[in-house]
Amino acid sequence: MKPRRKVQHSDCIIASPIGKLGLIVVNNKLAAIQFLPAKTPLLAAQNSAARQIVIKINKYFRNPKLQLKLFTQVKGTVLQQKIWNALQKIPCGKVVTYGELAQKIGTSPRVIGNACRRNPVPIVIPCHRVVAATGLGGYCGKVNKELLEIKKWLLWHEGYLNEN
Repeated sequence: MKPRRKVQHSDCIIASPIGKLGLIVVNNKLAAIQFLPAKTPLLAAQNSAARQIVIKINKYFRNPKLQLKLFTQVKGTVLQQKIWNALQKIPCGKVVTYGELAQKIGTSPRVIGNACRRNPVPIVIPCHRVVAATGLGGYCGKVNKELLEIKKWLLWHEGYLNEN
């Protein structure tokens, strides 16, 4: 019988310009970013890998042109992985439409939207850089005010949107 590797799991909660972010680190890799309510208490990173991830995310918030490069441990279908890889190639300050990305990958805009919705590490895999042909579209698979404000802020931060 093969010995099981112990999974190191570290949760931390950080304050950011877009609100509280919950970070889940598994085996020293970022596995998830969650948008949390403002009242959620902060929780310090529990190990050096998590602390390094926090440092890099904070650097992104200070430098809008920083292309976040983090080791991630994300699970998805082969097509989702392909889409997430393509998302990471979109430069800061640029956007593509769901249709443009779908055409490039050879799938439908709806499949692109579903992959964005299932993206476990928004910001790092920058699904905010995918917009509808007619406007911003949704964010993280939803069209609600809070998430759209986050998407707008990220696009403004990266220089795509004006402050108005």
